Amino acid sequence: MTDLLEGPLRRTGDGYEVPLRFEWYRSLPLSSVSLTLAVDGEPVPPERIRFHVNDSDYALDELPALHAEHWFVLDAARLRVATAEPIAAGEHEIAVDLALRIPYLFDEETGAVLTVWSKPRARKEIA
Repeated sequence: MTDLLEGPLRRTGDGYEVPLRFEWYRSLPLSSVSLTLAVDGEPVPPERIRFHVNDSDYALDELPALHAEHWFVLDAARLRVATAEPIAAGEHEIAVDLALRIPYLFDEETGAVLTVWSKPRARKEIA
């Protein structure tokens, strides 16, 4: 299994960012992606998270409308988290619940789309 949280946490000007990969063999539209993030056991409010791919940042609530923008299979996304206070130095427990809806695999009778869940967990040092 690939390390979906590959790489260190990084400080940014207004918070920190978490690298994220996914476990699927094809690139997917951003409309297929939904996620939650917890750091040190505390859920991060979705409005504080920006999903960064392809040199662009998106709010999580923007993702469902992004059918033409893709997360490429070989590219790591970055979850950019805005914080009022800088993240503390040292190691942090990162937990992501990532849902990928596979738009081309569905039940013909119900129309239900296959959803692949990943729940990467890691202890990461702030860089």
